[in-house]
Amino acid sequence: MIRTTLAFLLLLALALTACARRIDLLPVASGDGADLTAWCELDEEERLVVHIRNQGKRISIATTTLVQFGNRPPVVLPTHPVPPGRSVTVRVTPDEACLQGGCTFTIQSDARQEVLEPDESNNLVKGRCR
Repeated sequence: MIRTTLAFLLLLALALTACARRIDLLPVASGDGADLTAWCELDEEERLVVHIRNQGKRISIATTTLVQFGNRPPVVLPTHPVPPGRSVTVRVTPDEACLQGGCTFTIQSDARQEVLEPDESNNLVKGRCR
């Protein structure tokens, strides 16, 4: 019994150590993330520019990012693998009502939980345009 418990605790410690070195994906704002409008970066075609950063120590696999404007259905964005310490960019076109009247939106990295992350709580942010 003691041997089984010790083996379990050792495996648990190894798993937690491995998890700490793993991938940690999160959306990052182009400006000061404290203001909701910092998340609204539009390119020359008025597409929302979304940056997904990997603050972990291993390259991620391809994942899925979701962007949802107001109460509209979420937009699914395939996201390329992200090297450690780097970011990738995905773009989505908001609907005309959002561009004209302003809107709130959410960005969720690794939305389908395709990678094991030590901190899932940093995957979801809220932003606002205009």
